[in-house]
Amino acid sequence: MVKIAGLASNRGRNLLHIADRAPGGAELAIVLTNEDGAPVLEGAAERGIPTEVVTREEDEPRESHEQRIIETLEGYDFDLVCLDGYMRILTDEFIDNAPTALNVHPSLLPAFPGMDAHEQVLDAGVRMTGCTVHVVTEEVDAGPIVTQEAVPVYESDDTDDLKERVLHDGEFTAYPRAVRWFAEDRVTVDREAETVEIEGDTGGDFPQRRLIDDDLADTLRYGENPHQDGGVYADGTCEEANVVSAPQLNEGAKDLSYNNYNDADGALNLIKEFDEPAAAVIKHTNPAGCAVADSLADAYDRALRTDPKSAFGGVVALNRECDAETAEQVVDSFKEVVIAPGYTDAALDVLTEKDNLRILDVGDLGEISETMTEKPIVGGRLVQERDLASPDPRSSKSSPNASRPTKNSKRCRSRGRRSNTSSPTGSPLPPAPRR
Repeated sequence: MVKIAGLASNRGRNLLHIADRAPGGAELAIVLTNEDGAPVLEGAAERGIPTEVVTREEDEPRESHEQRIIETLEGYDFDLVCLDGYMRILTDEFIDNAPTALNVHPSLLPAFPGMDAHEQVLDAGVRMTGCTVHVVTEEVDAGPIVTQEAVPVYESDDTDDLKERVLHDGEFTAYPRAVRWFAEDRVTVDREAETVEIEGDTGGDFPQRRLIDDDLADTLRYGENPHQDGGVYADGTCEEANVVSAPQLNEGAKDLSYNNYNDADGALNLIKEFDEPAAAVIKHTNPAGCAVADSLADAYDRALRTDPKSAFGGVVALNRECDAETAEQVVDSFKEVVIAPGYTDAALDVLTEKDNLRILDVGDLGEISETMTEKPIVGGRLVQERDLASPDPRSSKSSPNASRPTKNSKRCRSRGRRSNTSSPTGSPLPPAPRR
């Protein structure tokens, strides 16, 4: 277990956060401050962490003060020193006689070093800042970098806004990560070369660190329920046909709701699995029916007849250009959304007669490019490979023509989710595995 000596001059919120999180099993063995009455003392005492106060006497040399700090710390067992708003520049007296010391700086070093990082960021007009955890050297904010975390800067930000966001979204992520790496014995610090190497800090499908960069595409009328606010964010790098970027062809109709997006996404991803003309009807994330046939109209008819009652008010997805015959069947009962890779003029004439039917054109279905999918959960995210094995509607075996990633496919997150279908072509699909 890695034990930490924490040094802070004020509130020490990073130290207390590390104490609460215990990254990698690390624990604070001692909190030391150079200021009488520093708020960190109370926070540490509440957590049962020993505390020490070593103030600097008037005109006392820095080296002498640091020697007294080292002598005080000698009474404690610790492997790592973590600074948090410690308002003193350490000299070689401390650095050479203590274990590796880390500090966190509220910018992406080497940009904006010094005391007024947030003011520098705002004055420079940058749109992205963050924090840096680095090894402490005698040169201020210049030690080798252990890890960093990016944080956006918004037009309306002032220094207080930025300070709180960098602390909560940046430092509270990066500092525990760095401590965890030390606790797991994955960090090699070469003081002479002033370099840091992190074992296993790799990328790939499941990288050690992830950045999620989405842009707000639209605010929604409400979320899953009327009392919930909602919004939809777009991944601008997505090349695959998707409902987020699909244009709505009947501009007078109301915008998609949270549930519409959820159902439309599931329906679209379901019909992508089939080479034959296919149709799916989704209601509240459950397939009311899915079918393939020799024609799109027949596929929709079969999908609808699977459970016509549940299909009322559902979302329809088609994997061929929608023709007039299919459109006539779609509008025969109430539907919320229809999705297709195109529409004939005659089909649009039929569909646009329904004022509140949202018509989405996702363009050419093309190839699967998003091969990872994720689900946010409280405290984190579940990430897995997307299920790209297509069922063969005529047997229980997977189709040899199942969609698979191409050599140009990218491994990134997808909002897509494969729905479990109930019945294509009148024959049930293989049952979903028990969970």
